Amino acid sequence: MREKRKKNLLNVQIGLRIREYRLNRHMTHEHVSELPDVTVQYVSGLERGVTALLLPHSSTCAKSWIPAPTTSC
Repeated sequence: MREKRKKNLLNVQIGLRIREYRLNRHMTHEHVSELPDVTVQYVSGLERGVTALLLPHSSTCAKSWIPAPTTSC
């Protein structure tokens, strides 16, 4: 039987933002996985909160499909 991965709260929150952004842009997992070194499985794991956003991917992803953070002052 496959072992269930433990979810980290921060990973879950990041995954929800990624999924929301992707869906608002009418993008599929396949569209996102066209980025260098990003697979459909990686994107799916990110969105489910079972995979952490790796530092090498963060800058590439941020430029392509993660919205800039908003600040409230």
